[in-house]
Amino acid sequence: MRNTYSFTLTAKCPVDGSQDVYQVAVISNRMVPVESILVASRELTIHPDYQEALCQRLATELKSRVEMIGVHSGVVVKTKCGDVA
Repeated sequence: MRNTYSFTLTAKCPVDGSQDVYQVAVISNRMVPVESILVASRELTIHPDYQEALCQRLATELKSRVEMIGVHSGVVVKTKCGDVA
């Protein structure tokens, strides 16, 4: 089994406070409850943080691979963290 959970995550930029919008995929060889993804995502966005740190914390929290795409000042950033578990 391989599951991919895709969603949009909005967070605050730690540099200028603007809203950053990320396309996120959580990839796992097991079921990850959607409620767990939602709770982890909400907790991550309480404080401003960089995309790379958000991705790593989400991967750690969900014990899954996380792929995150964001655009910062016109530059597309693709971040991959964690392993497919």
